[in-house]
Amino acid sequence: MKIFLYNCLVLILLPAMVVRIVFKSLKDKDYGLNFLQRFGIYNNIQSRDATGVNVENIYIYNSDLNTSQALEKIVKDFNSQKEVSVIVDFIKNSSRGLI
Repeated sequence: MKIFLYNCLVLILLPAMVVRIVFKSLKDKDYGLNFLQRFGIYNNIQSRDATGVNVENIYIYNSDLNTSQALEKIVKDFNSQKEVSVIVDFIKNSSRGLI
């Protein structure tokens, strides 16, 4: 029941959030650069977004995968990029894990 209420609340407030972002981006052009990312829609073609943040972090922190599953998915999706292999090697060889 709580999830249903939460989903209803989000669906009701979603148009207001979109309007707020659009109006703020009219004043500040940089505010609207990552409009879709605010709603969890990411472009998988590039490993970095417009601000330089690693998109690989989505797989580790914002998914239902554990760390080893997330690393496998990162390697599969972004295998051709050198930075990704450095990040994956660092995480695999880390003795303390991720913080």
